[in-house]
Amino acid sequence: MHFRIFPPHPALSDFVSRFWVMSSQKSEAGVVHPVIPNGRVKMMFNFADDFLLDYEDSHEKLLRAPTLVGQMSRPALVTSTGQIGVIGVEFHPFGAAPFFNLDQREILRQVPYLAELNLKSWHSDLNDRFRELKENSERVNLLQQVMLRHIQKRSLQLPQKIERIRSILHELKSSGRLVHSAESHGISYRTFERLHTQYVGLSPKELQKIFQVQNLFSIVQKNPGCTWAVYAAEAGYSDQAHMIRHFRSLTGCTPVQFMKRMTELTANFANTREI
Repeated sequence: MHFRIFPPHPALSDFVSRFWVMSSQKSEAGVVHPVIPNGRVKMMFNFADDFLLDYEDSHEKLLRAPTLVGQMSRPALVTSTGQIGVIGVEFHPFGAAPFFNLDQREILRQVPYLAELNLKSWHSDLNDRFRELKENSERVNLLQQVMLRHIQKRSLQLPQKIERIRSILHELKSSGRLVHSAESHGISYRTFERLHTQYVGLSPKELQKIFQVQNLFSIVQKNPGCTWAVYAAEAGYSDQAHMIRHFRSLTGCTPVQFMKRMTELTANFANTREI
């Protein structure tokens, strides 16, 4: 399987973190890829054989039509039924809410088709058009142009509330204190938590938990051969046992077990830390 990442058009960069295409030249039927939460809502279009996503209440949902994947708090399993061809859009933690004008709590831990959310007006024939194109770069360019027309038509901009919350999270990276960071920007932590959950889908603590695990992946990749006690300390955990409990709650297994199961697809979703 080949996984290629594409940067967003500058006019989309306030909303979109990255585009990607995963594809294969031959059948990969039955291959299972564990995918862990990375703090981003995803929109996916399938232009090859069907694949299954096993997650929460969407057990083995057939991802054939354009699909939105809400924020996740537990791992999912992606299984191909044949040749792979999927184009994906990953939104910034705050990007999907204004783009779709959708309260992110409505799709938390859900995998709805876009048509189920009445979001089909601007993408209704994209799956067929993707199949007609030969190059993945052409598919990404087409999707970016369609999305650009969508934001231009609605004159979309990030709401001031989102800019404020993002500033608080940037300060949090250095201070490490949620309550202090919120109050230093003139809002109570309770208000900050409510707005964060509305626009992101997850609570601030849940998102920070995901970022800490992603930071752990980054440290492991950059420093192979160290002990897990060293990795735990570098990632900010109190000890190795704390790291394992934290990691297991997000991935369903220990770090060592997860590394053994990790595929190329898993790796591309594991280390994408950002705010």
